Amino acid sequence: MANAKESKPFAPRLRRWTRDHWIAIAGLASGILVGCGIPIWQNYWVERPHLKVEITGIERRISPEARVSLDDYPELRALSRYAWRLRSSRPRLTWAEDAETESGASGAKTGRSVTLDELNELLTFAKEDLARLPERIKAYREDQERTTKLSPASISLPEVTQLNDRFSMTTDPAPVDRAEFIANSSDRTKNKGYFDTLIGNLQKAYDKRLTNEESRYRELQTSIPSIERRVETLTLDFTRKRSFFTVSTVLSNSGKAGTSVRRPVLLRIYIGSGNYVDLMLRPDGSGQMLRPDGSGQSGQSSQSGQSAEIPATGTRGAVFRSDEVSKLPEDDQKLVSAYWGQSVHAILFVEDVFGQIVASNSIPFSEGLYEKTIYDRLRTVASKPEHGRTQ
Repeated sequence: MANAKESKPFAPRLRRWTRDHWIAIAGLASGILVGCGIPIWQNYWVERPHLKVEITGIERRISPEARVSLDDYPELRALSRYAWRLRSSRPRLTWAEDAETESGASGAKTGRSVTLDELNELLTFAKEDLARLPERIKAYREDQERTTKLSPASISLPEVTQLNDRFSMTTDPAPVDRAEFIANSSDRTKNKGYFDTLIGNLQKAYDKRLTNEESRYRELQTSIPSIERRVETLTLDFTRKRSFFTVSTVLSNSGKAGTSVRRPVLLRIYIGSGNYVDLMLRPDGSGQMLRPDGSGQSGQSSQSGQSAEIPATGTRGAVFRSDEVSKLPEDDQKLVSAYWGQSVHAILFVEDVFGQIVASNSIPFSEGLYEKTIYDRLRTVASKPEHGRTQ
């Protein structure tokens, strides 16, 4: 009986121990869960980046390294005379340097080269020259007729000076010494030989200049059509082989942690029926970082090909560039040339440093079609009645 009496208080104590200790254990477990769960939640949800890619434009450009040697095409040699105009507009352009870099092992000059843009500029100069030549030839012919009417007795210094002014920019002037002219004018009969020579030089200069201008006019009339055909062919060839693509994008990060885009990125051109072409692109230069409030800050300068960095809750523009089309397999080159500008679409795929792969919006594989799509949307909104009301 004594043992039974002594065991009665044990049950309440056991219940109290169990309740108190379970409360403590539950509090400890809750603390552990909160302590471990918050960093995990912050790391995988609150402080993770959330990347979005929007393509804003696509362009196809010809590589600046693609050059044409004028000496390689007979029809282009007529453009060489306009080289000085390129040099005057581009002080750093020196044809001597071009010739030196293109010299062979023997040191012989192999030709002067220009980019396709420069070639088109030279063609423009030639067309402008052709348009002005008739008027210039007419003026030279009128002055030539004036020289035939000159005589030692009537020729004056102002008249000689005016006729000489036309040759101030040419290589064959008919110079006259002012002091010598005045000295010989004191006795024109005695010094008739001086004035005969002077008049003869003027006539020869105008004959030569007029002959050269008329010859150039005929040459340009004949050569410009063939030059245009050659430039058109070269442009087509360069576009097929020496062109590359640039894709302009806006990279938006709505997450709480910064991120970077890994290189390379992929532009897939969907041709249809399971057919596609992949272009590998790399970041081309650095863009402008934009904060959520719209203020900007310069992004870190990066070398071409490095990752594009996007800060937390930030936005930046980035341009991605492909290699030249000639580096693609032959079949892909043909597909790219055939479908550029057609009604097919392309999507850009990028991967950030956390391994997240993001697909961009879909755009037409055509600079013109994409711009037309935007323009049509703008026209639709601009045509709404509320925008036409006067204030």
